[in-house]
Amino acid sequence: MDFRRIQWIFIIVFVAINTFLFINWQQSDSTVTESSQRSGNNATTIIREMKNDGITFTSPSTKESEGYYVSAKSGLPRLRAGVENLTYQDLRFNATEMVSYLHQTLTVNPKKPQTQLNRFIKSGSNVVAGTEYVYSAELSEVSANEVVYVQKVPSGTIMAPSGQLRFRIGTKNQVLSYTQSYVVQAEPLREKTTTISQQKALIWLYQYNELPNSTKVLWSKLAYSRLLRVSDNNVYVPTWFIALKSKNTDNIVIKRVNAFTGAVLKSTDSTTQVPKNSTSDSSSTPTVTEDNTDDTTTGN
Repeated sequence: MDFRRIQWIFIIVFVAINTFLFINWQQSDSTVTESSQRSGNNATTIIREMKNDGITFTSPSTKESEGYYVSAKSGLPRLRAGVENLTYQDLRFNATEMVSYLHQTLTVNPKKPQTQLNRFIKSGSNVVAGTEYVYSAELSEVSANEVVYVQKVPSGTIMAPSGQLRFRIGTKNQVLSYTQSYVVQAEPLREKTTTISQQKALIWLYQYNELPNSTKVLWSKLAYSRLLRVSDNNVYVPTWFIALKSKNTDNIVIKRVNAFTGAVLKSTDSTTQVPKNSTSDSSSTPTVTEDNTDDTTTGN
């Protein structure tokens, strides 16, 4: 491929990303206006309506934060290059992540598994770039026999599957394997922007009819999820991840709200897992659905 063609590809990708972000930014004001028109009520009234509908939650924070649009690329080549330093493991790759099966036994404390795993991931012979991940109590709480770590990026962490380190735990609290996804060249796009509060995220989820009656809000966490993919470039956006549990079933669903615009993010793919202390071969097994696998895709 000649240099001029490469140059045009970079120009097209750059224009596509910036056009998308500009349109997304323009729509943010109209999203707020539309939400206000539908509601016609203040936050206190809506919170009361939610409680009347049997929705339970701890008092949500009204504090706003700040974040960036973040650009990053898949770090799978970096993982492939780093495996030569790993020891006592069998490895395999798929299109998006690496899976490692450990030869040596590692037992964790079921109440505080991060104590042992924090030490484990710091060694370059155990995990590639392990120091770039931090323990996620929220995702670990709702994951099926897994302990989840998330990757650090500018101004936050990635809670989407594209930046996770997930340890599979056996019945005797032994680590059986881990699955790793990774991003590289993570850097901010545009200037830092104010994000909506936890309270607004819950209210907009409710107004978009994504918060059913008789639901318990387990937790809400501000982190990054993928908004757009253009060729090999991914754009991440600050997102409110909100875990919901129906009072009528044991199913847990993780919803996502764009923390810049308030729009509910959806995807065509979902990750289904079994809550802890459940068996995966039961036909009546409850599940947790993590609606954050992928979003808008542009280009090849």
